[in-house]
Amino acid sequence: MGTPSRTLAATATVAGLLLVGACGNGRPSHTAFATKVDAICTSSAQQHQAASKGFDFDSFNPDTSDLAPLILIIEKHVAIGRLTAHRIDAVKGPAADEAKADQWVANANRLHQLGDQELAALRNGDRATFKTLARQEDDLHARHGDSMFKDC
Repeated sequence: MGTPSRTLAATATVAGLLLVGACGNGRPSHTAFATKVDAICTSSAQQHQAASKGFDFDSFNPDTSDLAPLILIIEKHVAIGRLTAHRIDAVKGPAADEAKADQWVANANRLHQLGDQELAALRNGDRATFKTLARQEDDLHARHGDSMFKDC
């Protein structure tokens, strides 16, 4: 029989392996992953809502309205979106969930690129380019949806 320290070390190693095996090879469960992502998305949705407060999207006309307020709104939304994508990308979970998150982050990053291009167009007073980019953004939302994750 081994020494007490070797027996203790072996017991700790076996217990550790059992724990890792029970936890999906060290990855959080789908439920834990979904809970974390939902919390990130809920926070993001609240930030987006606060960033848009006071801006009347219904009366905004891209051909005639003052562009300065829209520039501020888009800057805020792009920043919030980038932070959200970064936070979601950092969440670990089952491989299938991480693949879904990777797809969401890729779509979000494309939206952020469009937002940057929209900002450049608006700052240059290029309303036609802004409208083209906004249509591309709408198309991306239509193809991939806003709800791969709850509240995102």
